[in-house]
Amino acid sequence: MQIKDKNYLYILINEIANAGKLLNDYNMCYEHKSHELENINSEISRMVSLVNRFKSNNEEYLKIRKIVEEVRNVLTDGKVLLQFALA
Repeated sequence: MQIKDKNYLYILINEIANAGKLLNDYNMCYEHKSHELENINSEISRMVSLVNRFKSNNEEYLKIRKIVEEVRNVLTDGKVLLQFALA
């Protein structure tokens, strides 16, 4: 084997090793992102369940909705907000 061929072979071996390391890094990143996605999906399911429970208990849902609307009205009405600040 000529020196030129040996150098080319050495370069190819290094490129293969680097590609292997890069593939390993991508696999680790994929596993991490996959785990994050599972956690996010679990959290979404938990929240959807919570919202559905509130909606199915219409009385509780309507109480919360009324409170939110009242808070929104207070925060958007400058006069009422100023009265609270002065109090």
